[in-house]
Amino acid sequence: MIKFEDVAENFKFVLVRPEGIHNSWNSKYCCGYSLEKEIDDIGFFKRIIRDLDVSLDFISKEMTFGVGWSNGGYMVTYAASLFRGIAPIAGYQYNADLVSLAGNKSTSIFQHHSSNDPFVRFDGCCTEPGHQSCCCGISQAGAGTCTSVTTEWESWAANVNHCAGPTIVRDDFDFDGVTCYYGSSCESNTNSTLCVYDNAGHFNRPSFTNGFPMFDEVGHFFAQDACSLNKGQWSRAEKTCICDDLSESLFCSGQGEDLAASSRSMPSPRIADHHDDLSAPAASTTKLIVASLVAGVAIFIYVRTKLTRRRGSKKHRNEWNELSTSDPNELEMHQIT
Repeated sequence: MIKFEDVAENFKFVLVRPEGIHNSWNSKYCCGYSLEKEIDDIGFFKRIIRDLDVSLDFISKEMTFGVGWSNGGYMVTYAASLFRGIAPIAGYQYNADLVSLAGNKSTSIFQHHSSNDPFVRFDGCCTEPGHQSCCCGISQAGAGTCTSVTTEWESWAANVNHCAGPTIVRDDFDFDGVTCYYGSSCESNTNSTLCVYDNAGHFNRPSFTNGFPMFDEVGHFFAQDACSLNKGQWSRAEKTCICDDLSESLFCSGQGEDLAASSRSMPSPRIADHHDDLSAPAASTTKLIVASLVAGVAIFIYVRTKLTRRRGSKKHRNEWNELSTSDPNELEMHQIT
């Protein structure tokens, strides 16, 4: 998730990368310690967003976006009610009331999954006979019937974002081995996009940083969505939101430099975890960048994760250890804590 720091800088976002306890998030089906101990990770996210909203006058909690990979993909979908838009990568919620997950509001989604993912199967994770199991006990924690990535994304587009038009193949992404789809005629200018990769696995070879190709596209997706709130037009070339009336449009061209300067003047990054008192004054709470875990979550605010419930499963622990050591650069980031 380290590379999202560059995305935040380039697109004038504030970036928070929270750290889950024991490299895990409690996201219903996945994973590890946090799931087993029923850690309130949604509550943790709420506290981070609330603290930033109260402490920094150029931040609005209504303009918060979430991106997550692996266990983090499960988590940002599970916590979708907190976000204006999400980008789950190689992890998603299924067999759920998606409308409730999204907080009974339209929520843009930019989903990424590879058809040959060996950890979170494209056809779904379940105990249904004839289906290959997902890693880390996810299948055992899930339902008896599998729900594919495509099926769940189509349900999100139709039921959460009320996309009334046909699904269309996007032709504006130039990536080999990737086909992207979007739902048309969606409610409230929301965007529902799914990118299916032919041979990307779990985006962890040789590392997530090098295995996932669309970091900038996630930035464009979130920025365009934020820009649309004030009926602005997003310029991909200039990475700028252009609105007719700058005086009445918060996230538009002409204010980006001031907001970026405000973010650069903030205190140095520090690590925030579940033990922090995030209701305390800003000087002792979450700053703009926080250390991340490997299968992590990044929370973008526009200005401008994986084991098993079965405690004794050595096989599942080994699977998680293999996955969680796939990016030595991000592990090094984690170890400084």
